[in-house]
Amino acid sequence: AVLRKLAAVETLGCADVICTDKTGTLTENKMTVSRLWLPSEEKGMGEAGKLALTAFSLCSDVLETHDGRYTGDPTETALCEAARQAGLPLKALQEREPRLGEVPFDSARKRMSVLVSVPGGRRVYCKGGCDILLSRCTSVYDPRGSKPMDASAREKIAAEADKMAAEGLRVLAAAYRPLGAGEAFSEKSEEGLICLGLAGMIDPPRTEVRQAVVQCY
Repeated sequence: AVLRKLAAVETLGCADVICTDKTGTLTENKMTVSRLWLPSEEKGMGEAGKLALTAFSLCSDVLETHDGRYTGDPTETALCEAARQAGLPLKALQEREPRLGEVPFDSARKRMSVLVSVPGGRRVYCKGGCDILLSRCTSVYDPRGSKPMDASAREKIAAEADKMAAEGLRVLAAAYRPLGAGEAFSEKSEEGLICLGLAGMIDPPRTEVRQAVVQCY
């Protein structure tokens, strides 16, 4: 330790709490999607799973390099990589559903939305914190037909998000809705959404962290 004031040594000796940065310091900064939960309880990568991953992937600002790697926010690159592993590479999705507009993420809104062109119309995809998005959803997606978001469905989704968080996962929700002809795209478009599902991500700890914590104790 390099000190400018010798008294700081005594102060350090009295420390009983250490606050440290986590991402990239205690962890590898390599986010990975370890769980995809769908309210339709669809098994395997069917229609509901592909639509949820499409929403997560397109509702991001990730760039794909010439050698096929994704660059950008670690959370968003993890979501795009999960979609690619399910047979939904980002470039193919962007060509199929080109972006027309965006309401960007910020720390106050805790969500992001994009407007894309789909066959026969336009669609809004939204991703963000589970509690933020759930409050804006009025339906739950099901391949057989979307269902109203009643109190039971809302509690079920919130309980699953809490379960993931308790296991150390970072949880994001995805939702969408068609945008009517002539309807302007804005922050107000993030209402009346159809909930698609949750993604649980983990950033594994660095192998040397355990010993470092032991030494601190």
